[in-house]
Amino acid sequence: MVRQTIGYLGLLILVTFLGQQVLTTLALVRVDGGLRSSLQSTNQLAQAQQHLLQENASLHKLSAVTAQMNLPLKQALSIAAGIDAHIQNINQLNAQTLKINQSINGIVGQSGISLARVAEEMKQLNQVLQGVNKSLGQLDQYVGQDSGHLHAMADTVQSINGKLPGVNP
Repeated sequence: MVRQTIGYLGLLILVTFLGQQVLTTLALVRVDGGLRSSLQSTNQLAQAQQHLLQENASLHKLSAVTAQMNLPLKQALSIAAGIDAHIQNINQLNAQTLKINQSINGIVGQSGISLARVAEEMKQLNQVLQGVNKSLGQLDQYVGQDSGHLHAMADTVQSINGKLPGVNP
């Protein structure tokens, strides 16, 4: 019985040892899966790093092109500043022109009022002159009539003078 107990005890130790080995193997399988996943992630990271290095080479080219563009851009900025100064000058001149135009507009308005008054007074003068013209027409008629009377009187005077002795016509 002792042998059997020792056999069972040995078997129990062996089963415990094998169970522990199975659990260890399962843990190692998990660790192996994690390591494989980590290795795959590391490979992807290495590829991404390689891609970034290639892109960085393009960044150097981009930096060189940007440096080449810097001088023309500064020149363009200088020219644009000059254009802006000229535009500001034109704006000031336009403001002065506007003031002059507004002043002229006021003068023109006053001139228009004066011209309207002149036109009204010319109408009044025309009416007065029509009256004067009518009066002159009547006067001309009267002068014509008087002229006829004066000729008749002159003829009469000559006739009388011719009949009087000592008066020479």
